[in-house]
Amino acid sequence: MSELNEPVSRSQLRREAQQILRLAADLIAMPESRLRRLPLPDDIRELVRESRQVKQRVAGKRQRQYLAKHLRQLDAEVIDNIINFETLHDLATQRADAFASSWLQRLLDNPACVKDLFDQCPELDIAQARRLLRAALKEEQPDQSVAARKLRSLLTQAVPPTVSSSTSIVG
Repeated sequence: MSELNEPVSRSQLRREAQQILRLAADLIAMPESRLRRLPLPDDIRELVRESRQVKQRVAGKRQRQYLAKHLRQLDAEVIDNIINFETLHDLATQRADAFASSWLQRLLDNPACVKDLFDQCPELDIAQARRLLRAALKEEQPDQSVAARKLRSLLTQAVPPTVSSSTSIVG
């Protein structure tokens, strides 16, 4: 909203209301594990859980609107924190996936570069990564093997902090 004493247009108020309604729908659709990590007040968290119980379409819409009403009553700073947290989480996940994919491809193309990976990710389980890499390389299509998927998952979890925490929100 505008910080000055200027009147806010109806269109701007509608956009803000729609944004909160989308946030309510996103919170309801979010997995429980991710919801627990959000900086939400307990009453909102409980409303989200209650909203998940509603299965009828019209009642679900009404429940989303009710949740959005409660979200609008929160400080703008709390709502911004929720949105920023979600954005940061999404960006960190994308970066971790990109990191894991690029390293997996490098390892499959040149298994000797595994030492470079261990230099960059010292917390990575070296023995398990090498075992999975050897198993993937034995397959006919190494990039589509079960071992390659497990190695990619291992790489995603071992993303160095410089990749996952270098995210910033602009705007």
